[in-house]
Amino acid sequence: MVGRYSADLDLNHRYGKRKGWFGEGDLGLSIRKYPNYFVADRRIDNKGISLTPGFGYVFKGGHELEARYDFDFTAYDDARYDVLEPNGAITRSDTNKEYVSQSAIIDGTYRPSKAIKLRLRYQFEVNNSINYDRKIGGVGLTGASEDKFMPDYSRHLLRLRLSWDLGKLSLTSMAEYWVRGFDTYEARDVDNVWTGELRQDHSVDLGLEAAYLVAEPAGTQLSVVGFVSHLHRDSNMKREISFATNYEVTRVFVGLEVRSM
Repeated sequence: MVGRYSADLDLNHRYGKRKGWFGEGDLGLSIRKYPNYFVADRRIDNKGISLTPGFGYVFKGGHELEARYDFDFTAYDDARYDVLEPNGAITRSDTNKEYVSQSAIIDGTYRPSKAIKLRLRYQFEVNNSINYDRKIGGVGLTGASEDKFMPDYSRHLLRLRLSWDLGKLSLTSMAEYWVRGFDTYEARDVDNVWTGELRQDHSVDLGLEAAYLVAEPAGTQLSVVGFVSHLHRDSNMKREISFATNYEVTRVFVGLEVRSM
């Protein structure tokens, strides 16, 4: 039996008044252990640290604008990939993989009335995999096998989100789109042939949720909740058909929700 063990420490603080300027900061520490679990002979045990400073302004009427910077660093315990030797040989690296993710986030909240809230998010994300060079096998345009050595690459993500809530009958609608481009990761078709194009992934996510407050017994809120969403992802990396690349899924959920007041 394979288990998973994790420990997390999260510290956050917000300072400032309910109106005007405010600042906030989050600090997170994590440890992940997967005993006897390997991916391609490599462990995925890791340690991580995250830091998110931010500042914003709350306008009259509850309108809010906030900017944040998010930094995440993950160090793997035993995940050594490939290294290209001066003589052209590819061997196992002596250095473990590390992962750095940085995001610039802008959140805007607009409240035209007490019953309606509109929220817009813009996020630009850069991901850098360190010591993650890999030899990837493919087929050249001539039909012969052709291995390529992929050095460190970065991933750029753009996300847009819009949501709103209305009164006792709460309605939430969500629309999200992101595009992820790779600097050196070349795409392959379904037959594992190198296309000569850099890999690019797209994601469209649409959702609608409705919640109706039924009762408030004993200091709680009992609501009937319904949710429907559709997620579509596609990539010019047709070799991979997975939750990271080419698939779509529709989810429908109906249930009861209890919240303490």
